[in-house]
Formats: sequence, structure tokens, C-alpha cells
Amino acid sequence: MSTVKKIKVLFLLFGIFGMTSMFAQTENMKVTDAELEKFATAFQSVQMESQKAQQQMMGVIQEEGMDVARFSEIQKAEANPNQEVEATEAEMKSYKTIMADIEKMQPMIEQKMEAHVTDAGLEVERYQAIASRLQSDQDLQNRLRSLVTQ
Repeated sequence: MSTVKKIKVLFLLFGIFGMTSMFAQTENMKVTDAELEKFATAFQSVQMESQKAQQQMMGVIQEEGMDVARFSEIQKAEANPNQEVEATEAEMKSYKTIMADIEKMQPMIEQKMEAHVTDAGLEVERYQAIASRLQSDQDLQNRLRSLVTQ
């Protein structure tokens, strides 16, 4: 996974870190209520950690003197091979510094998120599989919603 994609994952984190495409593997997967409860607990903790990580990343961007919106524009352009990046030399230097700093942060962020999952009683792979299944299974979404709103 490229650095740009890694950062994009962190910025758009849905609570699924390092997830690969698992749709085919999860189609017939059974998820117990107990697992779903553990998932809900882990998901909420991962979301809070994600928010902290986003705050840290925004801090890194701002410390480098770049506007978060401008950073996002450059990042989107960098991620699209059909789009030329329109940025000054100084902006690109700042962008590369920011990306390096964020990349250094990533292992610790992932470690913390994995710890939240295992602390909730799930293996990371199972958490990812349930998260993947939730994206396409309305019944599972409803079951999760009812557990969370009890």
C-alpha cells in the first residue's frame, strides 16, 4: 500500500485499519451476538483512537504551516496518477515533511487500535472480517444497531 493510500486510510478511517478486501470470505460468515457486542465495544474505542489520530495529524500539518484543506488537495492530486499536482516547491517540501511525520506515527496508531480490539476480546482479523461483512449485510447492521442502542 502506498504512503498516500495509508494516509488516506487514516484520514477516512472507518474503524477498519489495514483492511484488505474480504467480501468474498465473509459472505457466509456467521457472527454471534457475543461477537457483535465485542465488535461494538472495540469499534467505539477504535473510533475514539481514530479521532485522536486525526487530531494529531492535523496538528502535524498545521505545525508545518500548511492549511489542512490545502494538504488534502495536494494529497488527492498525488493519489491520482491522471492529475498533475499544482503546488509550489515550498508546498511540496512541506507536504513531504508532513507525510514523513505521519508515516512515523502510523505504527503506534495501528498498535493502539489493535490493542483496543484485543482488549474487547476479538482477534484483529475477526474484527476486520466483521467490519467487512457489516458494509454489505443489512441484517448484521440492524443487529449491531439494536445492540448499540440498548
